[in-house]
Amino acid sequence: MNFRTELIISPSDFKLSHYDKILTIGSCFTENIGLKLEKSGFQTDINPFGILYNPLSVASAIETLISRKLFSQDDIFEYQGKYHSFSHHSKFSASTPDECLKNINEKITFSSGYLHKTSLLIVTFGTSYIYKLKETDQLVSNCHKLPANHFLYQRLDINEIVSAWDQLLYSLSEINPEIKILMTVSPIRHWKDGAHENQISKSILLLAIEELSQKYPFIRYFPAYEIVLDDLRDYRFYAEDMLHPSSSAVDYIWEKFGQTYFSAETIKEVKKYQEIRQALDHKPFNPDSEEYKSFLSQKTLQLNDFVKKYREDYL
Repeated sequence: MNFRTELIISPSDFKLSHYDKILTIGSCFTENIGLKLEKSGFQTDINPFGILYNPLSVASAIETLISRKLFSQDDIFEYQGKYHSFSHHSKFSASTPDECLKNINEKITFSSGYLHKTSLLIVTFGTSYIYKLKETDQLVSNCHKLPANHFLYQRLDINEIVSAWDQLLYSLSEINPEIKILMTVSPIRHWKDGAHENQISKSILLLAIEELSQKYPFIRYFPAYEIVLDDLRDYRFYAEDMLHPSSSAVDYIWEKFGQTYFSAETIKEVKKYQEIRQALDHKPFNPDSEEYKSFLSQKTLQLNDFVKKYREDYL
């Protein structure tokens, strides 16, 4: 008897290799997949604005990268001794405006160039709910713990999401005709919205992605949301907060991701890279021994050869 509904995903019509540049953007689920890719030797740029939850914030961030628009002092604000951007995660915040702008603009400059060469853009939507600054009606990606009365809180509908992404997708295909986009919905539950409201929110995201993927042939959908809710479907696959997937759930999603998008050759190269990294990360009993120094030199050379093979900008 089968007591589980395993989600079987058809192999993708395109395969990733270590020659590909991958950019991830969106909710913290993209951080999980991005780090897995990075630790497997892939060229990866992870969340250049930090974690973003809603489709409009993600679209705005990508538009900034396309236009290479740098931020000025008019785009940041001071709150409780730190300077912040409403478009960025707090990891870009700093104690001086110059440092804050340096953090933001250095990343925009790098990621804008990277986007123009990206093979695969992985986008994850977390929620259909958005915040807007009451005073200016500005879209807010991160509230930076300002009081709630500064913001309007509203839910997007499907048409608003599709409309925002229509022009963006056209612009993306203009600057990078070879780009492929992999869209996902985060399995993280936004419980503060309420159980029913969270389900409506996720449904809006799923329907918007379905409409976009039917209109644009370079969009694919990866069912991370369904893997957690329908395949794993058990609280032991959630972290202690019962909202985020556990590390074993993330590992399982990663396994499914690899089965879908990696060729047999890529799987071999992932294993090779991970073995080299594991050897380099190993804590030796006697780090000063000649034997260990020789081992370290050999593994470092193997790592450099791996990177040199796949990265045209390697120095």
